[in-house]
Amino acid sequence: EFVNATGLTSGPELKVGPLNTDAEILEGIKQTGLPWYHGVASCPMGKESDPNAIVDTNGKVFGVSGVRVVDASVIPLIAPGHSMAPVYMVAEKLAEAIKRGI
Repeated sequence: EFVNATGLTSGPELKVGPLNTDAEILEGIKQTGLPWYHGVASCPMGKESDPNAIVDTNGKVFGVSGVRVVDASVIPLIAPGHSMAPVYMVAEKLAEAIKRGI
C-alpha cells in the first residue's frame, strides 16, 4: 500500500538463464552486474508469509539453514537521505541476534 501510495515501482526481476557451474555463475555476474550506490531492498526483511521477504527479522534466509544477510539489502524500502544510519541500525540489531544465537 505504501509503495503504491508514493508512486514507487519495481521492475521485472533480471534473470540471466540457468547457471549451474561456478564458471557460468561468474560469467552471469560479469554480464549483468552493475554498480549500485545505496543498494537496498534486494533481500528484503519481513514475515515468512510476505512473498517479497527473503530474510526474517534476525537476518536468516528463509528456507536456507546457516545463512544470514547483514547489509543494506535487507532494508525493505529506501529511506530518504543517506543510507548509512539505517545500515548501522540494521547491522547492530543483527549482530546482537548473532551474538545471542537467535
